[in-house]
Amino acid sequence: MKIKALFKATCSAATVLALLSSPVWARDFSKLVILHTNDTHGYVEADAQSCGLSVLPAIKKKYEDKGYQVLLLDAGDATQDNQLANFSKGEFIIKLFNELGYDAMTIGNHEFDFGKKVLQHNIATAKFPIISSNIIENSKLLLFAKPYTIIEKGSHKIGIIGFTTAETRTTTLAKNIEDLTFLRQDQLVENTQKLINQLKTEGCDLIIGLGHLGNDIKNEGFRSTDLLENVQGIDIFIDGHDHDTNNQEIGRTLLVETGDHSKNIGLIHYEKGHFVGDLLEVNQCQTYAKDGKIETLIKAEKDKIESKLNKVIATTAFEIDGTREPGNRTYETNAGDLITDAMLWKANEKLKKQGLKADLALVNGGSIRASLKKGKITNSHIKAMLPYENDLYMVTVSGKTLLEILECSTSILPRPIAGFPQASNINYSVNTKVPYESAGNYKNSNYKKPKNLGARVSIGSINGKPFNLKHNYNLVVTKFILTGGDSYDALKDPKNIIKQVDLKAEISETLIEYLQNRHHGLVPLQYEHSQNRIKIY
Repeated sequence: MKIKALFKATCSAATVLALLSSPVWARDFSKLVILHTNDTHGYVEADAQSCGLSVLPAIKKKYEDKGYQVLLLDAGDATQDNQLANFSKGEFIIKLFNELGYDAMTIGNHEFDFGKKVLQHNIATAKFPIISSNIIENSKLLLFAKPYTIIEKGSHKIGIIGFTTAETRTTTLAKNIEDLTFLRQDQLVENTQKLINQLKTEGCDLIIGLGHLGNDIKNEGFRSTDLLENVQGIDIFIDGHDHDTNNQEIGRTLLVETGDHSKNIGLIHYEKGHFVGDLLEVNQCQTYAKDGKIETLIKAEKDKIESKLNKVIATTAFEIDGTREPGNRTYETNAGDLITDAMLWKANEKLKKQGLKADLALVNGGSIRASLKKGKITNSHIKAMLPYENDLYMVTVSGKTLLEILECSTSILPRPIAGFPQASNINYSVNTKVPYESAGNYKNSNYKKPKNLGARVSIGSINGKPFNLKHNYNLVVTKFILTGGDSYDALKDPKNIIKQVDLKAEISETLIEYLQNRHHGLVPLQYEHSQNRIKIY
């Protein structure tokens, strides 16, 4: 769809006003049920903590047998993270969603993690529309995907508009979103209102926002609440992205979200003239039978993965903590220590041939996606912990630049931040009682440059020596960080990079080598607990 057409007014102001003033509760949706998921990230199996997705057919059938029309929707981040998603670069998940009968899905930020071509292939594979209304391909002046879909359920004509967070710019590799712009703030509001008006004129009696926006404070201006406070006519907004649960009304809009990893199934029904959001939690999901065909598909994919990745590479006598929050996005973990030590070891193995030596290593906590349980560690476990194919680099930076990236990447602590710097060979502290003062946003970023270096972060030592703001340091990072991902915007500026060396090493393979070659297949006891490299107070 051309941008020009997207912004074209499709009805008179008087008609729009009349349509928007007709409240949703004046219509009868008593025989409509909406099931929804978000941020499943390939975690589609049921367990003690999660509903999984194989119960969906039984839930749908329960309501259909009672005469309900059932709509099944997903709010994004379905095709990346767990090996059930990563092994096929998301294609298996799309095929699974086809079998489950999803009616629509929006594009999440992590749908881009395998690149645009893979995402376009997955969109083509889907037997349901995968939509987003706010991603523009700059060179073509076209929308990247269909902005909305219209679905008829019984007598109802339902318009569904897709949304993708503008934070995608900093949560995937820059090369994956080249030539794309994500509408935000006023542009997002204006575009959305025009789409709502258009759907009303096309006869839709229910408007649903299917969004991957979330409500993290750092994304002010393009959160779902920001949007809903500035548009009229969205009856239901199904959200994702921040891995939270939500069930509230913003004006006349019901805003809901299920959490993550299929822990809950969202259910929306119509009661006493308005929509009500419920969560089916794991104990309720366990009362439904698992669909045999879906279970067989999942098992077959698991067997295929295990046949490729079931080699045992190490054992551990304790758990390596890969939790999200509280965890790798809020404080130092033993996983962060282990991974960054492996990065530093690998870098120095490579650099000694060039007469160089790395001083420290950093990895963003958001790249650590799963724990390593006590016992045997396989390739599959490592790939689940570090699912992003992330190459390693050594960069020489000044002490000033290093302090700047630590300030920015801890800026919203004690709230979770994906950029949280897990670290090796450095001791630093963060005083969260001191407000983070900003010198304005980095270019093309939602992260803010620190106004006062050293106001919140204090670096004690690097490589066993006192930190010096004027010294240069050889820092090991991933390509994701080097290209400004997750709050590391200062490294995008070429003026801040004194020297750069491609280490020709990938992070998950580096961890495997570290465990096998450096520690002979046994995780050392020193990693049973975190090692007090980082203090948060």
